[in-house]
Amino acid sequence: MYICVMIMKPNTPVPEGFIHRDVPTSTVAIGWIQGLEKDIYLVSHELTQKEMGKRGYKFDEKGSRCMELYNCPRFTIPMDNGEIILDYYLPCELVKKEI
Repeated sequence: MYICVMIMKPNTPVPEGFIHRDVPTSTVAIGWIQGLEKDIYLVSHELTQKEMGKRGYKFDEKGSRCMELYNCPRFTIPMDNGEIILDYYLPCELVKKEI
């Protein structure tokens, strides 16, 4: 399922005709995926998850939802080469490493 959201402060009034979902507190990784818009969506989850693993974290399937964030201006104004940057939020948890 794909839902378009706006992240708001708790207890913000919900306008008529809209719904809300509370997002539980969780640890998230934020990946910045740079590339052409036609290419970045299919790889954002995989690339963020791969980088999390390098840093000792793993995807938390019980956590909050994965989210794409279209941050201005790095997403809305392409670079000279046509690339943009997509912020990708992925719930994660620290992997216990044995020493």
